[in-house]
Amino acid sequence: LPGSRGAGGRLRRLRTLQRPLPFPCGSGGTDGGDPGVFRLIAYHYNIKMRRSFKADNKDMPKFILYITEPDDSLLKNTEAECFLLDSSLPAEFCRRFVQEAQAQDKLVLAYGDQAEKLCCQYHSDGILLDLSKNENPATEAKKLREKHKNRILGFISRNRRHEAMILSETEPDFLAFRLWQQGADSVKELVNWYNELFLIQSAVFVEEQDIDLTKLEADNLIIKSSWYKDFSCEN
Repeated sequence: LPGSRGAGGRLRRLRTLQRPLPFPCGSGGTDGGDPGVFRLIAYHYNIKMRRSFKADNKDMPKFILYITEPDDSLLKNTEAECFLLDSSLPAEFCRRFVQEAQAQDKLVLAYGDQAEKLCCQYHSDGILLDLSKNENPATEAKKLREKHKNRILGFISRNRRHEAMILSETEPDFLAFRLWQQGADSVKELVNWYNELFLIQSAVFVEEQDIDLTKLEADNLIIKSSWYKDFSCEN
C-alpha cells in the first residue's frame, strides 16, 4: 500500500517487544482517574515505545487522539502525532486541522458516519471504519481496501476471534477493538491473542476513562482528546 502522500511502500508491521503496562490506569483520583498514572502511561507508550508501522517514513505513534470537539490547541502538543477526526465536527475545522497537522508531519485519520467523505474531501491520511456490526465484514472490508488503496485503512472488529481473523485476511493496516469496563478482561485476552498470531497492528479504542490497562498488549491506544488534556506528557 503506497503512503498517503507521495510515493511510498506498503504500510507494514514492525514487530516490537511487547511489554504489559506495570501499573493500572485511572486508579484513584476524585475525577475518576489519576493524572499522575496517565502521565506514566503517556510517557511509556508515546516516548519510550513509539514504533509501529510507517507511512512515508512517519512512525505510527502509540497514542491516537480521538477528537470529538473543535480544539486547534491539540496540534501544539508535540507528544501527540496521530489524530482521529470525527466526521461530525464542523467542516471548516476539519479542513483546517488536516492541513495544519500535515504541515507539522502529523497523521490524521477520519472516523464516523461520514469518514470516507471527510477523507476524500480534505485528504486525510486514512480512515478508521467500524465494521463491528456488519454481518459480512470481510466482503465490505475488501471493497473498502480497493476503494482506498492509497490511504491508511483501519477497521473496528467485533470483539470475537472469528471476525478478527476474517478481517485480517483483507490486510487492513491496523485492526481495532473497543474496550469498556465491563468485559475488559475478555477484550485484553482477545487483543493479546491477536498480537501473538497476526503481524497486523492492533489498536484498542478505550470507551471509558477509568479502566485498568495492565496486561494489555495493544500496539496503539485510541483515547478521547479531552482525556489527554487532563494530564501532561512532559518529561
